[in-house]
Amino acid sequence: MVTTQTQFPPAPGPARPATPAPGNGRVYPGDAWLVAAAAFLVVFAGSWVRSMWYDEAATVTGATRPLAELWRLASHVDLVHAAYYGLMHFWTGWFGVSEASLRVPSALAAAAACGLTVVLGQRMGTRATGVLAGTVLAVMPRMMWAGTEIRQYALTAALSALLALVLLRAWRTGRFRDWAAYVAVAVAGVVMFMFFAFGVAALAGAALLLRRRPVATLAASAAAGAICLPFIYRCIQQQGQVSWIRPLENGLFELGVNQFYSGTTRATGWIGPWMAALALLSLLLVVVGLVAAARTRSAQPPGPATRLLAGVGLCGLVLPFLGVLALQVFGEPAYRNRYLTYTAPFLALLVGSGLAVLLARRPRVPADRMARAAGAARVAGAAALCAVIGLGMLFQPWVRLHNGGASVPTREVAQTVAAFSGPGAAIVPNRAHDRYRFVAYPALYAAVEDLTQSRDRVAAGTLWGSYRKVTAEQLAGRGQVWWISDTRRKTPELEAFEDAGCTLVRSWTEFAGTQLREYDCAG
Repeated sequence: MVTTQTQFPPAPGPARPATPAPGNGRVYPGDAWLVAAAAFLVVFAGSWVRSMWYDEAATVTGATRPLAELWRLASHVDLVHAAYYGLMHFWTGWFGVSEASLRVPSALAAAAACGLTVVLGQRMGTRATGVLAGTVLAVMPRMMWAGTEIRQYALTAALSALLALVLLRAWRTGRFRDWAAYVAVAVAGVVMFMFFAFGVAALAGAALLLRRRPVATLAASAAAGAICLPFIYRCIQQQGQVSWIRPLENGLFELGVNQFYSGTTRATGWIGPWMAALALLSLLLVVVGLVAAARTRSAQPPGPATRLLAGVGLCGLVLPFLGVLALQVFGEPAYRNRYLTYTAPFLALLVGSGLAVLLARRPRVPADRMARAAGAARVAGAAALCAVIGLGMLFQPWVRLHNGGASVPTREVAQTVAAFSGPGAAIVPNRAHDRYRFVAYPALYAAVEDLTQSRDRVAAGTLWGSYRKVTAEQLAGRGQVWWISDTRRKTPELEAFEDAGCTLVRSWTEFAGTQLREYDCAG
């Protein structure tokens, strides 16, 4: 008798989760919020201590005038900053004008940039890649400074990270609305600051390099460029206002080291060797990440370093620098190291990727030991985050103090004038630009009369108002008169004081970057 046995197919095992493709990695929102909150603490704590400096006062003079007058101002000067002035116009209307209130938007933008960088790193790599990249950005001196400055550079960094995220989504879906969102963010970035156009071109270059929907990316980038072309043209027409900018004096050192690690325009300075060492360490970590990405096979699941992350990071970092170099060679010098702040998230991505590669190289251990190690890792991670916040807060005052012209004690000078001024006191700024002090701290200068002003800044439609040279006739018999200038003026114009027979009472020399003199013109 033949017995037949029925064979059943093996029972199906548990379904394996689909491995996300690079660019669609799992995002942990809590990580992004945590890093963003830490970044806000790092950049904002104590930011109100430092005085406003010239560029920040320019924001105040633009933001505190009616919108119609702001448009009039932008028609001939500072169009490149007009969108930011418009945003700050509403902010000052709601929260007033003070160091603390004016610096909150930049701190929030820096926090957003760090949080978005976490998401960007997790989309293209692993959870650790994103967290490390966001943390690196939070303590980068360039980002710490941008987060305390009353200018739009931290906002451009946030828009840069957002633009890359929107592009990843458009590459993944190909939907029209995602491409429209990409165009909208690109236009917003360029209008916020003209040099952002190099960042848009850089991401188009990444699409070509990675072969990720290159035609659609180029078309969307071209559409954004066409929309922004009139704005860019008008900004170029106003280039004369930055004619004082000198060519790159220190070449690649200024572009590479100072751009991200010193926060100042000087190639050497108070902590130059340390900054150079930090830049070298970052470069080594970037190389580690790039080598790991190059060795990744397409069939492998996403790791801490992927070719997508390497391509986007390299293009977003390098191509804007090439654009700046092209301007130096073929155009007029127009580069300041703050202008490329929006490339900082891409450097942070590359450095974070290298760190994640090194941390991922761990020996195999049993499951129970792995579980205990995971718990210890969480505690260590929390401690490391606290350490990063603490070190950032300790280091940030040094970044502020040694940031060139931004270390001028504008508030202290104004307090001195207010404290020592008697009834009927007057003041003579050496140039119209020296009036930025009056805009930054109007209450402290309210009791002194500016003898050089013919029309105020709003009526004149200029940043600082109309300027006329003071005459001996104005000074004669005037009594107490202050003269103020910055230390870059090697030949102060004091002929009128001499002709009026004014007597120098005191020359205040303790204020860095400032010349302050008190005269008695009673005779």
